[in-house]
Amino acid sequence: MSGNWQLEIFGTGDAAEIDHVKNFVSNHQLEKHVIIRGWVAKPFDNLECDYLVLTSEYEGLPMVLIEAQQHGIACISANCPTGPDDIITLASGYLYEPGDIDQLSGILQRCIDAPTVSFDPRKIRALSSRFAEGNYFENVERSLNMINTSNRKG
Repeated sequence: MSGNWQLEIFGTGDAAEIDHVKNFVSNHQLEKHVIIRGWVAKPFDNLECDYLVLTSEYEGLPMVLIEAQQHGIACISANCPTGPDDIITLASGYLYEPGDIDQLSGILQRCIDAPTVSFDPRKIRALSSRFAEGNYFENVERSLNMINTSNRKG
C-alpha cells in the first residue's frame, strides 16, 4: 500500500499467530503504519476510523460489521458464505472474495487514494437499524408467517 494510511489490529490469537503478524510488520518495515492493539473490551468507544476490515473465511453472523455500522463506520469484508453480504450494501462498504488478496489490496488502495470519496455515516447507521433487536424479531415473525401462508396454499 502506498499513501497515508494506518492499520489498527484488534483481537487476539495464539502466540505463534501474534508472532507471525509482528514479524510480517517488522520484515516489511510497516511499524509506522500498523498498530497491534490486542484485545480491547469496548473497541468502538474511542475508535476513530474510516473503515472496519474483516478478513474472516467464515462467520455465522458477523456482529462486528453490524456494530461498526451502528457507529456509522463503512466496512470492507470478505464475502464469506454467511453474513457479510446480508449486512454490507453499496451504501455501506465493499465486499471481496475470500482469499483474494489482490482484490482486497485494490479496494484498500482505492480507499487510500480517494479519502474524500466516503460513505455517509448517517446512511450507514440507518441501514444498520434493520438488525436492531425489535426489527430483527419483526422480520423473523414476518418470514415465519410467509412460510406458514405458503405451506397452507400448497
